[in-house]
Formats: sequence, C-alpha cells, structure tokens
Amino acid sequence: MTGNDALLETIAEHGLLKDLDPHHLRRLAGLALEACFDPGHVVFEEGDESVYFYLIVSGSVALKSGGEFMQILGPGDALGWSSLIEGEHKHFKAVALTRVVALAFDGTELRRVSNAHPDFGYALLKRLFPVLVQRLEAARHTAASHTCA
Repeated sequence: MTGNDALLETIAEHGLLKDLDPHHLRRLAGLALEACFDPGHVVFEEGDESVYFYLIVSGSVALKSGGEFMQILGPGDALGWSSLIEGEHKHFKAVALTRVVALAFDGTELRRVSNAHPDFGYALLKRLFPVLVQRLEAARHTAASHTCA
C-alpha cells in the first residue's frame, strides 16, 4: 500500500467522513498533511488566526473557553472548523491531552477547492454542521455552569 493509499484509507475511515463520495475522499487526500502533537502542546489559542482544520485520528484534545474546560475531542472528531470560514479566528483554546495524530488541512486551500467544486463543499459543510451544534451546546453548558441560580 502506498502512502497515498494509506492516507486515503485513513480519511475514508474517519468518523466525520464515513460514506463520503469517493471523488470527495480523493480530493481531501490530496490536501491532507499529517500533524502530530505531544501531550501538553497548545494546538491553538483562543483568538489565533484560523489557519488549519484538523481531523483527529488518534489521541485526545481538550477545548477550553475563557480558561474553562469545555469539551474533550478524540478519534473521529474535527478540530478547527473556523478555518473553513474566511477571516475567522479560533473560538477556543485546544490543548493535546495525549499524543495526537491528526490530518491537517489548510483552510484557505480547502475553501478554494470547495468553491471550485460546490458539491464537495456542500458535502463537507453538511458533515460540519453537527460539529458546530456540539460546540455551541458545549459552550452553552459551560456558560450555564457558571451562572448563579
């Protein structure tokens, strides 16, 4: 199996991308880079320019908002969705809890390909909406736990 075949297989098995059209999977494989983070590594800070979008393959990452723990992400999760929106900044801080292996995608390039191939962009966006809902819910629960009753 070549490196590209292994990458394609990893992408095809990722929880966010299961059952994605094979053409779209190949398009993503052509854009993917492998990223590794050691425990304690700050993947990004809240407010950082939003450059990379990640698909976590192994390991776990803590999301924090305003210094407060919000959510733990693991294999099959997406990280850095704001990279897919031009001009966005990171909304949370992400810290590797364990050794993390992820697929990294340059947000600018992903947006360019999505614009050139709207069916691809739409398929990716449909898979990201549940991620946005999860983050919104996690942020809402974090905020609610810090209010006085």
